[in-house]
Amino acid sequence: MLPTASILARKGTTMTAANRLRVLIIDHDRRVRRGLSDLLSTETDLETCATAGSPRTALAHISARRPDVALLDVLLPGPAQGLSLLQKLHSLGLPVVVLTTAVSLRDQAQQSGAAAFLEKDGNLHLIPQALRAAAQANPKTRRQR
Repeated sequence: MLPTASILARKGTTMTAANRLRVLIIDHDRRVRRGLSDLLSTETDLETCATAGSPRTALAHISARRPDVALLDVLLPGPAQGLSLLQKLHSLGLPVVVLTTAVSLRDQAQQSGAAAFLEKDGNLHLIPQALRAAAQANPKTRRQR
């Protein structure tokens, strides 16, 4: 379970660009990436720094855009690629929140380093909180902020 007591900011709080959590969105469907980016744009303390539809693009964005946290659908386009990417992101020290319809992959995702696991069906309101908590729980992210 993710810690939820240390939320960085709430809606309506003034945040500077330097204080915002930079989120990398990774999903094979560009419409989903756009929708998630739109959702995060309503949060004053979160910003989408990049989106990716493939593991290769996601890894390229890590060094170029320096995200604080990633939001990943492990079905990218299949679970083997998504779980492999999750392990790589975890090994790089990037906290990852998994958002997917593949509920059966929960245990594998957690074993591969997911900071949180959310189902796409009905949990969209939990995404901002999960991203904040994942970033806050990561010592590397806390030091940079």
